Amino acid sequence: MILFLIILCLDADPDFETQQVFESIPLESDLFLRSVDDVAVAPDGRTYVLDGGSIRIHVWNAAGDYLTSFGRQGQGPGEFVFRNNSNALSFQGNSLYVFDSATGKVTVFDEEGRYLDAFFLEVGRRMVPLFAVVDPETLLVGNFSWEGPYRRLATYDTKGKLKRKLAEIEDKTWRYFFENGQRRVALVVGATTLITGYDETRDEVLIGDNATNKVQISDVNGKPIRELSLELVRRDMTREIQKSWEDRPWLKQQSFYKYAFSDKLPTYNRIVCFDEGFVFLLRLTPENGGHEGIVTDRAGKTLRQFDTVFGNGGGLYGSNGELITVRAGDMDDLSIYRVSAGKP
Repeated sequence: MILFLIILCLDADPDFETQQVFESIPLESDLFLRSVDDVAVAPDGRTYVLDGGSIRIHVWNAAGDYLTSFGRQGQGPGEFVFRNNSNALSFQGNSLYVFDSATGKVTVFDEEGRYLDAFFLEVGRRMVPLFAVVDPETLLVGNFSWEGPYRRLATYDTKGKLKRKLAEIEDKTWRYFFENGQRRVALVVGATTLITGYDETRDEVLIGDNATNKVQISDVNGKPIRELSLELVRRDMTREIQKSWEDRPWLKQQSFYKYAFSDKLPTYNRIVCFDEGFVFLLRLTPENGGHEGIVTDRAGKTLRQFDTVFGNGGGLYGSNGELITVRAGDMDDLSIYRVSAGKP
């Protein structure tokens, strides 16, 4: 069990300035972190970590002390399926909304983890890279659909019904093809698409086309506010990056999917918002969380560049103006840090 302590080898984040190290989950709880999908910071400072690997949500107080865990596998009230890493958390007031991408269900809890309500989003069982409850009546959802395929950014009501489309484009990161009379899917590494983010402290929506260095910032109704011009250019795809994707074990154990590669890398494929600015991340390798990125101010000016490896199950998350990193140690144990964007 000692292999699964949250904090074992790392006492500080290697690429960001560490503000706080989160306490380990106690051994006697018989729980451990496997794969973090999302993080949400509540108004009172409590941090909620969605662990898709163990089908749990873990909770720490503002001081970083472990409090409790809730949730379990199933499809009943307060239960989850969590079959991929597109699950998400969002706070509205003192209510925590949890999106389960395997079922399309949104479950609502109070801050103590008590079940309140549930409904299904019209997006259904889809990949949802952006999920935010922007007011008591409105959800902001960026999703990928296999029908097309397309990327869409839209608002929904709290019954799960579509209210307004803010953006929609063809998604070239996936494509269908036929081989030996069977339909298959090509996953196109490096293809460009719609990338979205939400700055909850300012109620602003970021909409980027990662074939360019432009990011449009609007309000939640789609009204333009300003545009960022990032100091980023597309680089050539390398054979090293291609091989890291081709060598994934699951790929060799099935025949439905295959990888294809664009000639160029996108400028970024994820946006993380925090109080002082933004982080634009580009995922390079699939298995160990290898990323490169830039930290910018709120005008889009680059403050610093970085290359980092979060490890399996780790990542960088922004919520309520704060930055949280999750890192895998030498034995894949996960550590959680509250960080600032500066370099240590």
